[in-house]
Amino acid sequence: MRIRRFEAHSVQEALQQVRSEFGPDAVILYTKKVRRGGFLGFGATEVAEITAGLDDAPAAALQPALSGAKSFALPALAPAPARRGSARPGEAPSRPEPLRPKGDVFQSELNDGKVLSGALMARPAQAKKAASELHPELLRFEKQLLKNGVEPEVAAQLLKAVNKEINDKGYPRAGSLGELLAKFVAAGIKVSGPIETVPGKARVIAFIGPTGVGKTTNMVKLASQYALIHQMKVALLTADTYRIGAVEQLRIYRDIIDIPFEAVSTPAELKDALKRHADRDLVFFDTAGRSPQNRKQLQELRLFLEAAEPAEVHLVISATTKNEDLLPIVGKFGLVPINRFLVSKLDETRTHGLLLNLASNFSIPMSYLSNGQNVPGDIEIATPERMAELVLGDARG
Repeated sequence: MRIRRFEAHSVQEALQQVRSEFGPDAVILYTKKVRRGGFLGFGATEVAEITAGLDDAPAAALQPALSGAKSFALPALAPAPARRGSARPGEAPSRPEPLRPKGDVFQSELNDGKVLSGALMARPAQAKKAASELHPELLRFEKQLLKNGVEPEVAAQLLKAVNKEINDKGYPRAGSLGELLAKFVAAGIKVSGPIETVPGKARVIAFIGPTGVGKTTNMVKLASQYALIHQMKVALLTADTYRIGAVEQLRIYRDIIDIPFEAVSTPAELKDALKRHADRDLVFFDTAGRSPQNRKQLQELRLFLEAAEPAEVHLVISATTKNEDLLPIVGKFGLVPINRFLVSKLDETRTHGLLLNLASNFSIPMSYLSNGQNVPGDIEIATPERMAELVLGDARG
């Protein structure tokens, strides 16, 4: 990849330089505002700085090799989203059915089990019995799956399905058992694709999740891509007025990206802000991190989401989350209509079984995978094949 830094008086002028030099295939790697000239900071002039690159290699080469790697290539930016129309003019496209719990969301059965697949219903004794019936060559894959953080019950169900395929159709050709396993992993994973837009309609995209999972950073990554790369009208809103520096962080990004930004403290203020930005293509809404154990905080979050009426709600989950914490987090955040998973911090762990655990245990699709702090990079659209690659790691051989 050829990489070059561009400077201009504004972000728009710098982008024009990028397009003139690299053309429409340029990838924006980093944007910021810096001060140039002067003496000890006095008399300096503020300029926009954009680091951009042009890849001469196939796009697949840009995908980061996360498993076991210490450094990562920048993933390809999200492609320009298709502006999807509807069956009837002016009608918004259909959305995934959100998680809508009945009664008390904190009930022990986690929302009546409506978002759970059969994977969690398996018992350890059943998993042990299933393992004893596996083809001998699958046993080494079982060990690697468990090492990669896949839940025993999920691994048992996966290998049982692969084992049936072997029994029904015969053992695959030499060296291809890993490919067969990857095929089954990918087949069980639901993805949503990139954020959608609707002509003439402002769509609210909300980000929720526990504290410290990277909601704000990943929201800004996506907002930057849609504003700078796809040239859409974007606005940023936040209700995270609790965390020290959260609002100031977004103000800095607002100045860099040159898009509207507002902080709101109540659902009523949020509704007013949305009216002011009704001309936008996308309104990205950041929320304060909430503890899944704090019922009052989750109820406050629900009130904000009811006011926002978001088209998409992305529950951001860190890849470092322990499996035993996964169900309570998703189950209790189900108090609001979750319809996307965004997994962050893939670069902070060498095991990615959580991806398969999410896909196996919940009927909510994956939207994006995030693996670093760079804005607007270090994020990629989730695909079943990419997730299978991460889940299997060395197991694929």
